[in-house]
Amino acid sequence: FLDVASFLADSMTKLFDARAHWGKVCPSSASDLRRLYPHLNEFLGIRRRFDPDHRFGHAWTDEVFEASP
Repeated sequence: FLDVASFLADSMTKLFDARAHWGKVCPSSASDLRRLYPHLNEFLGIRRRFDPDHRFGHAWTDEVFEASP
């Protein structure tokens, strides 16, 4: 399942700038997310302000957000 989901997400992102739903399986890379979400840095600042201990994050969001500027 994860192989197919990764293939579809990668293909749809490259072909259509599609953004996968983060609540299920979202294999997008940090570089894809930076390109697809032009206000990502603004969001990361808000996240740091209101959730400095990352209590509302999990392993995937922490990995992707840490890789973002």
